[in-house]
Amino acid sequence: MLNKEFEAVFKFQLNQPSKAVFKKRSLAQYGASIDVKGIKAMRIKFSFLLLIFIFLTGCVQSINLKQAEIHYNAGSQYEDKGDFISAKEQFAKALSDARLGKAKPAAISMLTYNLGRVTGYACDFEQSEKLLIEALKLEEKVTGPSSGITTMRLFELARLNYDQGKYAEAAKYYSRGLPLVEALNVIESDPITFANALDEYSRALEETGNIDESIKIKTKSKKIKESNSEREVVLVPKRYRCNG
Repeated sequence: MLNKEFEAVFKFQLNQPSKAVFKKRSLAQYGASIDVKGIKAMRIKFSFLLLIFIFLTGCVQSINLKQAEIHYNAGSQYEDKGDFISAKEQFAKALSDARLGKAKPAAISMLTYNLGRVTGYACDFEQSEKLLIEALKLEEKVTGPSSGITTMRLFELARLNYDQGKYAEAAKYYSRGLPLVEALNVIESDPITFANALDEYSRALEETGNIDESIKIKTKSKKIKESNSEREVVLVPKRYRCNG
């Protein structure tokens, strides 16, 4: 599924004016001197070459960002079709081009996150975890450690570890992410999904020997489900489970 909330971030970056756009200024402002004829000519030449370099750099960066958008869209289409290998290739190219194009940190965070997800769906769990941790660190700097987007990184890492049976790591991410989404009132907007996450956290705690806390979390989940028996799941997260 596409992460629609991230598309605006990426497209905003792509629409930023290039650094190659300049206001008209006097030649002297670009470093030329009119005092000595020889020095004047040399400085004019240097300034002209510098402007060309800056202009070309801006154009190249703009091209890189456009290519990043093309690869991102292609990767999203492959992901929707369930072709995670191709999606991974396209998202990797998008991230590379975005970095070359000096994309803003929010766009780099988003692309790293998407590459991390599909890398995990393609069953490369080790690389997936590295990318998702990188995306988490980036997003903490962009939107803060308690933002809604940051919690997405936390839950992705929790599911990745949980599905591999790495319960201690999963519990670490659930313990941080669950209070944050509860503070964001997810318990009202999607109580069943929240309760399901509590169930996984409870099991992770049980598997790591924290029985008392596991029972406490399980009881909380049960109460939420009982009081929202008519509600349906809103978000069905994709899992990191591979055969063979």
